[in-house]
Amino acid sequence: MAVTEAHGSAPAGFGDGPTGHDGDRSPEAPGPRPSRRQADRRSLLLVPGVLLLLAGLIGPILVLLGYSFGLLGEDTPAGFSRYVEVLGDSFYLGVMFRTLRMATIITVVALLLGYPLALAIARSTGFQRTLLIAVVVTPLLTNIVVRSLGWLVILSPHGVVISLFEWLGIGYRPQFIGTTAGVTIALAHIGLPLVVLPMLTSLEREDPSRRDAALVHGAHPIVAWWRVTLPLSAPGIVAGATLVFVLGVAALITPLMIGKARTFVLSTLMVQQIGLLQWGRAAALALSLFVIVLLVAVILRRISARFNPDRNRSRSAAMRYRPMGPVMARINRLPVFPRLSRVVRNAFLTVVIIYILFPLAVVIKSAFDTSQTMHAGFDGFTLQWFADAFDSDLYLPSLLLSLRLAGLAIVIGFIVALPASVAIVRGRFRGRSAIYALMLSPLLLPHSALAVGFVLFFQYLGIGPSIWRLLLGHLVVVLPWVVAVLVTALESVDPSLEEAASSLGARHLRVLRRITLPLIATGLFSAVLFAFIISFDEATISVLVAGSATATLPVKIFSEIQIEYNPAIAAISAALIFVVVLVLVPLERRLGLLTQRGLSGD
Repeated sequence: MAVTEAHGSAPAGFGDGPTGHDGDRSPEAPGPRPSRRQADRRSLLLVPGVLLLLAGLIGPILVLLGYSFGLLGEDTPAGFSRYVEVLGDSFYLGVMFRTLRMATIITVVALLLGYPLALAIARSTGFQRTLLIAVVVTPLLTNIVVRSLGWLVILSPHGVVISLFEWLGIGYRPQFIGTTAGVTIALAHIGLPLVVLPMLTSLEREDPSRRDAALVHGAHPIVAWWRVTLPLSAPGIVAGATLVFVLGVAALITPLMIGKARTFVLSTLMVQQIGLLQWGRAAALALSLFVIVLLVAVILRRISARFNPDRNRSRSAAMRYRPMGPVMARINRLPVFPRLSRVVRNAFLTVVIIYILFPLAVVIKSAFDTSQTMHAGFDGFTLQWFADAFDSDLYLPSLLLSLRLAGLAIVIGFIVALPASVAIVRGRFRGRSAIYALMLSPLLLPHSALAVGFVLFFQYLGIGPSIWRLLLGHLVVVLPWVVAVLVTALESVDPSLEEAASSLGARHLRVLRRITLPLIATGLFSAVLFAFIISFDEATISVLVAGSATATLPVKIFSEIQIEYNPAIAAISAALIFVVVLVLVPLERRLGLLTQRGLSGD
């Protein structure tokens, strides 16, 4: 359920106004333009959301700046000495290079595996489509700690991979736990659903008649894909690549679990510096991570803009691929083997589906296995570990705390997000697009760096571990998702209906209660579900911010795994998987909560 260690392309329109790039109503939108007084009133609805982000987002970033430049917390003189120390040391530069290389590999692997899967979902119907969507959604909604636990069992010295090598008689015994290779394998699996959903959103906009026309006129299927399908799916590819790259450079939970503190990437290095009380160095590393993510996001966004059909109407998207013309001409002369292509495609999709679901299956197997160690076999069936997990007080307080936090996040998130969404969609004031981008900005910020900011922010304010500082972190993560969903829902409501009710004398609150809210009921439910999932599963910020008395369920599971493997952990993790499959996946299939958003980290 890791819609948060990177919990996700940003929603369509990220950084732009919800009804236009300049923040004005689009020409097609009906209804009279509100007066300046009405516009100013609506802008006041943004105050709670802006105050929340000032406290929970801008505050930590400013504290990071203060610590990184020596203005806070240290006796060393102010200046760039911490950045010189970080960027001028071969060890830190080596960690940065390793992180960027790993993130690049993860992105490439996720794209290569995810694109055929997204294409298969877009072109499937009926039960096959339902099954493929469930394959993508189930791990996406499963906690990041649970998925990392599955890979811990698979890649352990007595796990599935090593046992398979022994069974095949291969003498080579690779080491995965505590290595970059193991972390890369696990993160590629975690990033795969994140890259599928944005690409699926783009692919479903394709007009099948264009591809069919190309095939009818003699184009080879590869040429038809290159000329027609690929240009249309390019924005989704870029959006998915952005999400997965951010996941790769900012992941914390998986490197700590699989890397076992022996594999240094930027996020684990920041945690180490916090443990050594090197606040300035940790802040400099966190801000360096912010800059890396921002640069990559800007570059990829520029690449995506090149495929915008409105950018240059005089040329079709396919015309930009004319340099490949000679290659395409040669491919056009190749024979077509439909049956062989179908067999290869189905075999590839089967391998990808196994790769996606196998870690979850291993966790479920371990939950029912009598063995108390992580290994590939199955010694016998038992329900003892479920009894141990739910009968003891080891996990129940953490479960109740997670539920309480999720409930508070839903209530406060809605109190803040609903007025802000109304102002963003219905308001006509300057700066509306910028405020909308600010509301969505936590979606693209690396949560590991933001977690360091929270630690130093609360350190500076002298606020000890409590549920309230955890709640602030959860609200910052939850708010953009709720706003994005509500803005999309409100944009689907014809404003003339609200204006008609107002012209008949209904006050604004009555119009909202009797007209607007019933029309966006599905969006409201989607936002509630998103808020619950993201808050309940949030692990990255919680691991650093929570104390021993305020450990949420993901933090408790993570802490127990770091000390020693306990089969009860597998049991409670399996229970979380069952909840996703039995409840959330049918809701996703019925309402399309994630596939409609094109989004959904370690």
